[in-house]
Amino acid sequence: MGLGRALDPGLSGRPSAQNLDAGRIERHLLSGAYRLSVALLAQRLAASEYRLGYFDQWRHNGTLEIIHEVLREQVRKSEGREPTPSAGSIDSESVPTSEGGEERGYDANKKVNGRKRHIVVDTMGLLLAIAVTAANVDDARAAPQAMKELDEKQFPRLRLLWADQKYHNYELYDWVQDNVHFEVEVVRRPDGAKGFVLLPKRWVAERTIAWLKRYRRLSMDREKTVLSCVAMIHVVMIHIMLNRLCPTGEAQAFHYREAA
Repeated sequence: MGLGRALDPGLSGRPSAQNLDAGRIERHLLSGAYRLSVALLAQRLAASEYRLGYFDQWRHNGTLEIIHEVLREQVRKSEGREPTPSAGSIDSESVPTSEGGEERGYDANKKVNGRKRHIVVDTMGLLLAIAVTAANVDDARAAPQAMKELDEKQFPRLRLLWADQKYHNYELYDWVQDNVHFEVEVVRRPDGAKGFVLLPKRWVAERTIAWLKRYRRLSMDREKTVLSCVAMIHVVMIHIMLNRLCPTGEAQAFHYREAA
């Protein structure tokens, strides 16, 4: 089943998770919303009016989130994992934005004027939750916005999130204890370490951030609204997961590198 097939007008409104499989998602989504994300919008707007309508509808009615959830479970099952994770990692990245739009600020540490993406991923690097804030918002203060999406009914097995020292914050610890069903463990740098250090467990979140940055649409934040920003991140993760489930043959199938 090729990615270039046209959108099926029969898919409208908010589909149920039970009616969506990887092949149908590939047919409906990638020929529409993802093509929009990799095209120059100014050149494609007229030709993409139909696809833009789907993207606008799906980002508002939750369809993108449903597709993303279904695919994440399928990818985990294909790797011999349980559908929901028991542990994950949280991290953030500041990215520059185009002029105007919601939630903009200056990250003095990274010297970036734009937005900050706060992501929670499982041990495979698949996205569990995301929050987008102005770049000047402290990581520990923004973490609850992402963590509150990790509902116990949706992630009943989740017990632990690894984080770096930016999340060593007693107010955050109190919030976690009172509001969520998992714990946060800060993975610290070794004493005396200088420069880049590969931190156990939570490096997976750094890898997911690198995956996102490989997509031109996400190399900087070009969206006017936070809703569109989150939607584009979901579209990119959908594309990544579909490449794992349905390799096109143009690239090698995903696999983890063997340990040295």
